Amino acid sequence: MNTEKKPGIFKQKGQSLVELAVGFTFLLFLLGGIVDLGRTFFTYMGLRDAAQEGAIYGSYSPRDTAGIISRAQAASPDAASTVVTVTAPKTWAGNPITVTVTYKNFEFVMPLTSAIVAQFDLSGSITDTILYPSTP
Repeated sequence: MNTEKKPGIFKQKGQSLVELAVGFTFLLFLLGGIVDLGRTFFTYMGLRDAAQEGAIYGSYSPRDTAGIISRAQAASPDAASTVVTVTAPKTWAGNPITVTVTYKNFEFVMPLTSAIVAQFDLSGSITDTILYPSTP
């Protein structure tokens, strides 16, 4: 019976543990980045939907700026953090109306991602056509 210890067996177990820790950390950061990008895309699509809601209302009532803003803010993901901008150079039929919904200070939730990109403004914009002529 051979009772001598093999010299490299314990080093290999430690190496596997270190590789697991490094690989798991990398995968965790990758997963966190995917979650943050998904949240950003989901919020962007919500902002575009809110801008679309305001533009649809504005295509029928282009002079009712307060109504356009309230419709867009009601449809936005976070009404307290959004700013709505309405641009309608001429308010008669056939001209464009642009509604932009901006989410101020959007921030990531994962620690590494938020350290790289702190906060930024995320906005969605829709341009629609005015359908009914506005009365002066």
